[in-house]
Parts: sequence; C-alpha cells; structure tokens
Amino acid sequence: MRNPNDALAPFYDLVYYESIDKDRTKEEINFVRKHIKRGKILDIGCGTGRHMIPLLKRGYDVTGIDASNGMLNVLRAKLKKNHLEAPVINQDIKKFESKGLFDGIIGFWNPINEIVFNEKDAIKLFKSLGKLLVKDGIVIMDVSRPPKKLFPYTREIKRNGWAYKLTYILLSLDKNNISKDKELLEITKNGKRFKTLKARYTHKWWTPKELTKIFMRARFSSVKTYNIEERRSSAIQRTLIIAKR
Repeated sequence: MRNPNDALAPFYDLVYYESIDKDRTKEEINFVRKHIKRGKILDIGCGTGRHMIPLLKRGYDVTGIDASNGMLNVLRAKLKKNHLEAPVINQDIKKFESKGLFDGIIGFWNPINEIVFNEKDAIKLFKSLGKLLVKDGIVIMDVSRPPKKLFPYTREIKRNGWAYKLTYILLSLDKNNISKDKELLEITKNGKRFKTLKARYTHKWWTPKELTKIFMRARFSSVKTYNIEERRSSAIQRTLIIAKR
C-alpha cells in the first residue's frame, strides 16, 4: 500500500525529533497507563513505534496499524532490535477487522486528520472503533494545534557531515479546514546535494468540539477532553480526548 509517509519514513524519527521528543512521549505513555490499565491496545497510526514499543516493554499487548508500510518497516526493525514481538498491520483502519476485542485504542499526533475528512465518515469510523472495544473500553485521541500554528515548519539537522533540511508548507486551506500540504526533505553530504524527498498530504483539521460531538453520535457513553500546554509555547495547546464505550 503506497502512502505519502513512505518516502520520508527512514528519516522520520530524526527530522521530527524536536516535535516528538522523549519528554512528550513519556508524558503520553503515562497518560495511557493512567486511563487504560488493562493490557490489550490497538495503536492507530502507530508509525515507527513511538508509543507501541514503550507500552510493549511495560507489559501491554499492543497491535500496531498504519497505512504506511515505510513507517512500519522502521518499526519492524526497532522491534527486532529490542527483542520484541507484536502484530504490525499495514492497512487502512477503516477496513480493519479483529476477532478479538481491545481494552483500549490510542491515536497520537493527529492520525484521524489523515483518515476521515467529513462528519459522516468520522461517525462511521468511530462506530467501528467502538465495536473493537470491550465494554467500558477507552479510546484516547490526540488533537493538535490548527494549521496556522503549524506552518511553515522548518527543521535542519547536521550529523557527521550529513545535513537534513525539512520544510513543511501549507499549500491551501478551505472553509471546511481541509488542507493541502507539501513536505520536502533535502539531504546533503559535505555541502553537496545527495537526495531530495517530497510528499503531499491532505488533512482535515478537526477541533476537539467536533470530535467530542462525533464520539457521542457514535454512541460512546462518555467523552472527556484534557488540554495539555506545549512546553515550547504557552500559547499553543494540545487536546487529548478520552471516549468511553
């Protein structure tokens, strides 16, 4: 399954380290452990395993699912390096089915933004997530800041003669908060261009209020939101949504 995230997957952890550092990951893992105390978790948009691997090490039974096989290849290598085994599924979550039920479902760093783009499809997806959960099972969904706070994003990292310059640009944003974005990674070696990787994305920038309404329409019994202040700017907020089946 080809996915825009495939191209930059081998460099993802390196170029996005500033946004998804160890402190942020630890904070999110602690949040999961506080609200999902039993052990079977589905990690939506698991990527390179930022949450999956720490949760496996803490005794959770985690299944990872992601539409990008490039990201999952990085995850598979990490699992092997850490002597861990876990199901890793390259599939669109909208098509996912499971014989067993999960105690919790997690989705961090806006995975929902790349999956559903209108209310009808979002309700359908959340209903399907509800069917994957045990009674009183929990969904934890991360919703980050809007495009005007995200773009343009530029990051340059230098390592052993190599330089990686990442640029993320907002191309357009319509009245429904659906954006077209462009990601560019320029790689140079000792000042000479080695490779340029490009990707284009479509995102729907959901608000916590919208997703709370959709969870309730999808027949979750309760929905709570938690605002988390970003360490780098007191003006920027992230929201974690907890929906109980």
